Amino acid sequence: MPGTITDHRIGQSSIANVAVDVDVDVASLTTCEREVALYASDMPDRRRSFPNEQVREWIVQGAGRLGIEEMRRRALHLQGHGQLQRARLLPPLVQERHQAQFPKRARLDAVRKAVANNVLWDDMTHSAAARNHLGEVDGPCPCRGTGRIALAEAFSMLCPVHSATTIQAHQRGGEWMPGGVPAEVLASFGLTTSTRPVTGSADAAEVWGVEA
Repeated sequence: MPGTITDHRIGQSSIANVAVDVDVDVASLTTCEREVALYASDMPDRRRSFPNEQVREWIVQGAGRLGIEEMRRRALHLQGHGQLQRARLLPPLVQERHQAQFPKRARLDAVRKAVANNVLWDDMTHSAAARNHLGEVDGPCPCRGTGRIALAEAFSMLCPVHSATTIQAHQRGGEWMPGGVPAEVLASFGLTTSTRPVTGSADAAEVWGVEA
């Protein structure tokens, strides 16, 4: 539901007393945008369930505090972090910045559960759904912005962040496995859908020579 609020904008490291009027339709926000806004809101840290109406109000509040531009910037980084983490390609610097942005892991977990329920209740507009998979890397990406990551001498995989749209299109047709690796390529390595073809996050930066 739309909501208009006046609140204080939260900067990167401090709260500035700047009044911001924000007109937010929660359904027009992506999953990560709602998570970022809810994290910045007055939602209590303690783990418990809340009525969707209250969660919606907090999302609007958080969006007002951050401002739409900052909320979307953080949401893109949150999405990109998740995409690299799921592919086990997370460089240490990106993880450090993520932890600095979201220092309370338990709060972020609670936020994600609340937003998952909110998406079920409030749904998502077509425009929000169309960009729901898009992310950015807050730091160096293993693909160096090329969209591809080398796996072996003759094979490579699509970057889960910079080639997310291509991966999503292929996965809809059941042609490619998660992470953007063709099934026949992984089969040649003896890998299956339950096998990770890449290294752990601690080694990602070293393996692909990622630099800050």
